[in-house]
Amino acid sequence: MGLHTSPLTERKKPRYTGGYEDKLPENHGAQEIIDTRPCIRFFDNWLLKEEYDALREITKLYGSTPEKEYVMRENVPYASRNITLSNKHISSKGNSTLKRYLTVSGYTLAYMGLPHLPGSISKLSELWYLDIRGNGLRELPESIGAMKELRVMRASDNQFTKFPDSIYGLRNITEIEVNGNPLEDPAEKMLKEMFGEKVIF
Repeated sequence: MGLHTSPLTERKKPRYTGGYEDKLPENHGAQEIIDTRPCIRFFDNWLLKEEYDALREITKLYGSTPEKEYVMRENVPYASRNITLSNKHISSKGNSTLKRYLTVSGYTLAYMGLPHLPGSISKLSELWYLDIRGNGLRELPESIGAMKELRVMRASDNQFTKFPDSIYGLRNITEIEVNGNPLEDPAEKMLKEMFGEKVIF
């Protein structure tokens, strides 16, 4: 696959739609913003280069590539690897014709034997679903707090005793699964205070 970079000029600001598949209407009325981040060609679409680079770093940890993971998406067994991409809208400056590029909205990394979760995960800035169950992870990167769109995080059956302070700033969380971890009392208490019934112990 050849990688061709292309800048985004203006795009429609995406909004969360409550599911893996992005169903934004053609004229949803979101505010246009200037976006100069480069994209690369990804199969028949465009993908933000910073997201591709993050995926490449993460998939390398378990001997794969973003391309292999995406091709598997149609027939993936439960608790296996899966990258979900959603369509987003862009429009060229001075041109009302909408075009599309892709962003990573869901990522399943359950039971992959990951040695760690790289800080570059935060480059998946529009990720709303993250599944990292059963990897024996001992810590999350501080950069996790930059993932402001994150709503569901499944982090059970690891070796977490605490979480970085930045995680408590994730105000859009609707469910965080942490059962099966040897959490210390202060961490468990803080999770209860910040997320209440959204936490699954």
